Amino acid sequence: MKLYRLYNLSETAPAAGLHFLKREDAERYKEVVRWPYEASGRWPRADGGEIPLEQLDLRVEVVELPVLVDRSLELVLARHEGQLGSAPLLAGDCFDPRAWEACSPEDLAHPLLGPLLENARIQLLKED
Repeated sequence: MKLYRLYNLSETAPAAGLHFLKREDAERYKEVVRWPYEASGRWPRADGGEIPLEQLDLRVEVVELPVLVDRSLELVLARHEGQLGSAPLLAGDCFDPRAWEACSPEDLAHPLLGPLLENARIQLLKED
């Protein structure tokens, strides 16, 4: 699935861990990332230095990940090392892939949730 995240060209690294479902939401997120530093006008670099905020170059980059969005469960489902898991779908139609957790055996055996997770697993296998 095509997703979008902020990339910091000033430091040649991702600017945030969130992945957005829509480009326009990632574009709007630029202002959220800049906001805490508006008063000082300085951006703290990962190496401990700072640059003027106007020199910060944030871009939206496209990221392809094999995920399935389930809005009814408010989850983004993915497989890692053959195991089905999920990350919460957050407000703003985004998620943090680092929040991925494997589905528990109880989730997979649940009479309502289990079949939904199994369908998601099958769909993800088809996309591999």
